[in-house]
Amino acid sequence: MLNYFDTGRSDLLKGVEKKKFHVKQRIIRHLFLHGESTCNDIAQHIRLSNPSIQTSLNEMIKDGVIEDKGQGNSTGGRRPNIYGLLGSSFFILCIDVGRFHVRLAILDSQMKIASGIVTHEIMFQDDFAYLDRIIEYAENLITSSKIVRDKLIGIGLDMPGAIDAKKGINYSYLYAPDETLVEILGNRFGCPVFLENDANVLAIAEYWYGHARGTKHAIVLLHSWGIGLGLIIKGKIYRGSSGFAGEFSHIPFVPNGKLCWCNKQGCLETVASATALSDLAKEGINNGSASSIIRTADLSKKFIDPAVIISAANQGDQFAIKILYEVGFELGKGISALVQILNPEIIVLGGRLANAKQYTIAPIQYALNSFCNPLLINNLEIKTAKLGQEASVLGSAIVVMEGLLSKCD
Repeated sequence: MLNYFDTGRSDLLKGVEKKKFHVKQRIIRHLFLHGESTCNDIAQHIRLSNPSIQTSLNEMIKDGVIEDKGQGNSTGGRRPNIYGLLGSSFFILCIDVGRFHVRLAILDSQMKIASGIVTHEIMFQDDFAYLDRIIEYAENLITSSKIVRDKLIGIGLDMPGAIDAKKGINYSYLYAPDETLVEILGNRFGCPVFLENDANVLAIAEYWYGHARGTKHAIVLLHSWGIGLGLIIKGKIYRGSSGFAGEFSHIPFVPNGKLCWCNKQGCLETVASATALSDLAKEGINNGSASSIIRTADLSKKFIDPAVIISAANQGDQFAIKILYEVGFELGKGISALVQILNPEIIVLGGRLANAKQYTIAPIQYALNSFCNPLLINNLEIKTAKLGQEASVLGSAIVVMEGLLSKCD
């Protein structure tokens, strides 16, 4: 099979041959992102003639990357043929790194999960022994999935932190001046690696396949131990001039407030995250608040899992409901500043605390009503993320595809 992801081959081609190669790359990208399509659908999206696209499709069928799926439906006249990528044409490894987990999956060329989603419960460590564990998990998954290793076209890695996606550097974690994360993993696995902030990956996934689909302006929040922010502006991820836009969690929010792990006082994260929720739970219990959390949580640990607090709330625990409301209201105050500046169509909430929507969305809405110009929120929607654990996998796969084929337009 011809390797359409070989940037070296693209650089060697000239003139008409290079243009044809780029057209085929754009067809692959279209079918990967949009799924099975007719020749006419592809031509309209790529803005080329039907005969030109049909010629490319025929050649790609011979190359073993595309297959003719047969005839589709028609509203009149001849039924069009449907084309799609062969499921085993290529594979993408996706790695999602969180504060207390590493989640991995392998996607095939039809955006189907070929390996199952595998989650390892492990606390994040800012050292390269931790990176070795991730590499071990990835190797085990590749082996157990039994994919042809030569068909692994790329790896998508998402994690929290101040990430320069273009350079492949996370300035917050696992930073080494001599070799970037992307270089380390690329050398280890022998394929391109693309690094992206976890909130941006969620935003990308929700924009393509979730509740932000079809919107031009969206705020996507990863409401977990921190508060990640992905911004969709004019239908694209907004990165800012240096690539670090979205550091919402560390906006100074409470004068003389708690010291945040970033060494600043009163960051939004200290009052509106799962970390803040855990602190409120521990402080309340230590001060004598009655709650079933005392029986269900391991209070010897530094943090209480938000799932324990949400479960208590679901059982009618008034203390749990109260502190979830408090966190929701503080987050709503922070969101109100974003709404005032950006005037989005929709706010999408993902992450661990999205599971507490029945307790947090009402106070978020109350904060927006209290602090926003009514003209900005009359048609504003608030929804929880649609994709669940698949969001990080789908978003990372899209990042890989866009990165590999960035020169074909």
